[in-house]
Amino acid sequence: MESKSFGKQQNELEEVVYLAHDQGDQSSASEPTNSKTPLLSDGWKREKLHDHSGDDDDDDDDIDKVEEEVIDSSFGWVIVFGGFLSQMLTVGLMRTDGVYFLQFREKFHESAQLCAWPGAISLTVQSFIGPVASALCNRFSVRTTVIIATLFNITGLILSGFCTNIIQLFITYGLLQGIGRGLTVVSGIFIVNMYFDKMRARSIGISMAGAGLGTFAMVPLNQWFFDTFGFTYAFFWIASLATSGFLMAALFRPLSMHVEIKKAEKLRKIAARRQRKQINGDVINAEFVGENKSITNVGIPDAEKSEDFCTNEGPQEQVQQEKSCFRSVLNTCFPIEHNQRGKKGGKKGKIFHFELLKDVPFLIMCISMVLFNLANKSVFSFLPAIGFSKGLTNSEASLLISAVGVGDTLARVSAGFVIDHNWMRLETLFGAVLFLCAGVSLMIALVRGFALFCLAAGLYGCFAGVSISQKPTLLAVILGKEMLTSSFGIMYSFQGLGTISGPPISGALRDSLGSYDYAFYMTAACMGFAGVLYIISCILFTLRSRREAREAGSCESTESDAHFSASAAESYQPLLKGEAGRAQGAENLVQQTLVVPYDSNAGDEDIQSDDDGDKEKRRFLHP
Repeated sequence: MESKSFGKQQNELEEVVYLAHDQGDQSSASEPTNSKTPLLSDGWKREKLHDHSGDDDDDDDDIDKVEEEVIDSSFGWVIVFGGFLSQMLTVGLMRTDGVYFLQFREKFHESAQLCAWPGAISLTVQSFIGPVASALCNRFSVRTTVIIATLFNITGLILSGFCTNIIQLFITYGLLQGIGRGLTVVSGIFIVNMYFDKMRARSIGISMAGAGLGTFAMVPLNQWFFDTFGFTYAFFWIASLATSGFLMAALFRPLSMHVEIKKAEKLRKIAARRQRKQINGDVINAEFVGENKSITNVGIPDAEKSEDFCTNEGPQEQVQQEKSCFRSVLNTCFPIEHNQRGKKGGKKGKIFHFELLKDVPFLIMCISMVLFNLANKSVFSFLPAIGFSKGLTNSEASLLISAVGVGDTLARVSAGFVIDHNWMRLETLFGAVLFLCAGVSLMIALVRGFALFCLAAGLYGCFAGVSISQKPTLLAVILGKEMLTSSFGIMYSFQGLGTISGPPISGALRDSLGSYDYAFYMTAACMGFAGVLYIISCILFTLRSRREAREAGSCESTESDAHFSASAAESYQPLLKGEAGRAQGAENLVQQTLVVPYDSNAGDEDIQSDDDGDKEKRRFLHP
C-alpha cells in the first residue's frame, strides 16, 4: 500500500492545468483561463501519469532475492576470515598437545600413558560436543555459541596453570578446554557453509587453512611461553590468546541478521527511487500541432517527504526495533538464527536430523573416521616425542609440528581450488589421502635425522590437511547442504571414540615395548583400514543414489501419464454439451496436441516450422 503522502502527491500531480489558446482566434478570449480541463482538442495531448505497478513488482522481486544474493557474496569472505582465525587458534592449541605432553611429564613425573590422557580427554570432549554445538548454532546463532566457547577456553586454560597433579588436568585442560574447542570448531565450519554454495569447497578450505598456520605458529610460541615464564604463567599467556574468540564472534554475523540488514538497505533505496520518480518522473508531454499557439502551466507543488514509506505488499520490514536499549544490545550480541528456508515454507527448520543414526553407509563412514582419528591424534601427540627419542633436541622436536602445519596450510587451500574447478572428484581425492597418510605414518617410524623428519612431517600435514578440511564438503556433497550441520556433528562425535583411545593405546605400546616406533606402526594400520571402510561406504552411497534415481524417474513417468489422462478427459467433456461445448472442447484439444517427429508419409497432420526451422508434426486427437 502506498503511503498517504505519496497519495497526496499523486492527486496534486493530477491537477496540472493545461491552458492553450489561439492568439489569432478572438472566440478563444471568452474561454476561462483557469480551466483545469486540458484542451486536447486544440492540439495539446496529455499523457497519463506513469503506472508504477511494473516497478513495484520488480522491487518486490528484488527484495525476495536478497537471501540468494548474500550467498557467495563479498561479505562471505569476512566470515571466511573469522573461520580462519577460529581454526588458527583452536586447532593450533589442540596440536600443541605434543608440547603439553612433554611439559606434563617433566612437571608431574608420570608415565607416558597417564600424561597422554589430558590431551585425549580434551579432543574427545571436543568431538562429543559436536551435536550440541550443531543444535546451539541452529537454535540460537554462531555468534552466541562462539562467545560461550571462548568463556570455556579462557576458564580452562587459567585453571590449568594452578593444577598440582595430572588428575586435575583431566577436568581443567581435558573437560573445559574440550567444550570450548568443540563449540568453536563446529561453529566456524557451520557459518562458512551457510554463506557459500558454489564456492563452498574453496571457502571451507581457506577458512580451515588457519589450522595449518596455527600449527606452524602456536607450537613454537607455546614452547617459548613454557621456557620463558614457567608452567603456571605460560597458561596465563595462552589464555590471553584465547580471548581473541570474542573478535571471531563479532565477525560471525548470523545469516538471518545479514539478510534483514540487506533488505532494509534495499528498501531505503527503493523508497528514494520511487520518491524521485513520483516528483520527476510523472511529467506531462505535449506535442505542438499548430502555429500561433502558446501554453500556460501551473507549477507543481513541492513534493513532501515521506517518512512512512512502505512497499505495496506486506508490512514494512524492519531489522530490529527494541524499546529497551539493553535488550537491543543483547539481541545484537546473542542473536537468534532464524532458518530462512523454514520461514518461507512456514515451518521451522530441524534442530537435529536423528534419521542419520539409521543411515548405514553414513555410519560406516563414521567408523572409518574413528580409525583415522585414532591414528591422527596419536601422530600429533607423539611426533615430538619420537623425534626426541631419536636424537633431536626439544626445539627441533617442536618444529616437526610446525612442519606439519606448513604442509597442512598449503594442502587445505589448494584442495579447495582443485575441487571447485572439478579437476578431481572429491570422493576419489578423499579416499586417496587416507592411504597416503598410512604410508607417511609408516615412513615416520623408519626415518632418521632432522631433515627427513621434517620432510615426513610436511607430507603428513599435506595429506591429513586435505582429509580434515574437505570432510564438511564431502558430507554436503553426499548428504546435502541441509544435513551438513547434523551429519558433521554426528561424525565429530564418532571421532571422539578414536581420539580418546588413540593416545592412551600408543602410550601403552611405548611403555610395554620401549619404543615409539610401534605406536606409528599401529597408526599406519588404522589409517589403511579406515581407507578400506571409506571405499565401502562410498559404494553403498552410489548404489543407493542410483536406486533412488530410478524410483524417482518411475514416479515422474506415472504422474505425467496420470496428468495427461486427466487433461484429456477434461478436454473431451465439453464435447458432450452441444455446439458451444464442442467448440470449447476442440480448442482444448488443440492445446494438448502430441508433438512427434516429422513423418512425410503420415496422414491427417499439420506441418509447421518452429523458430529454428525444424519441422514437427502435431497429430490432433479427434473425438
